[in-house]
Amino acid sequence: MYQLFGAAKLATWFTSLSSVIAILTMVIGLASGRTVPGGTVAVGWWVWTSLGTGATLGGLILFGLGSSGLFPWLCRCRPLCGVFPDLDGTWKGTLESNWPQVSTRLPRAPLDGPLQPVAVTLRIKARLLSIHLTLETETRYSDSETVLVGIGKSGGETPSLTYVYRSRVPGPLPTDTQSHHGAARLELRDEDGVPTLRGNYWTDRNWERGFNTAGMAVFRKEKSFSMSRV
Repeated sequence: MYQLFGAAKLATWFTSLSSVIAILTMVIGLASGRTVPGGTVAVGWWVWTSLGTGATLGGLILFGLGSSGLFPWLCRCRPLCGVFPDLDGTWKGTLESNWPQVSTRLPRAPLDGPLQPVAVTLRIKARLLSIHLTLETETRYSDSETVLVGIGKSGGETPSLTYVYRSRVPGPLPTDTQSHHGAARLELRDEDGVPTLRGNYWTDRNWERGFNTAGMAVFRKEKSFSMSRV
């Protein structure tokens, strides 16, 4: 998720948080009656240990919370809900493929009539430093997992997911393969109050025979626990 802003800004957040904690550590120490040590070396050591405490606690707070299950909850409450999109959870949707057009190049079409949209379930695990996706068709014909994923902003505003995945097909049809790779670019939108991921995907499915496909993917987020945004 940090990719929305980049590693430089994440480092700035860490430095700022650590510095604030270090200053608070020194202020609390003085308020509790501790005297400032005499001598340049002693003062330097006092400041250094305070900075070390700040860095340790800052890392635990920023990266500890960012890697825990609390991070998705924080993304649902202010002010973080306006900073990080609420991607974590289960998304239900469909995949619409150009396979009907591709299949016309076969000597005999493998299916009668046009294909219907395939119902799929997308599960996203989003943390501060990582995002992982798994996708499974309702028919259990295939499932996939993330190889590479990135998050950014389309046009500088709309959050978008771009990812490469590997799909496994335990029992492929004669025109299919047991595994293939694909990629997708999905934009996060608010459609009638429902968070929706929508965009194109494409695959190298059976590309040796010219049957690689592309299409449209649409996923709508299922309702999940929501913390107060007030």
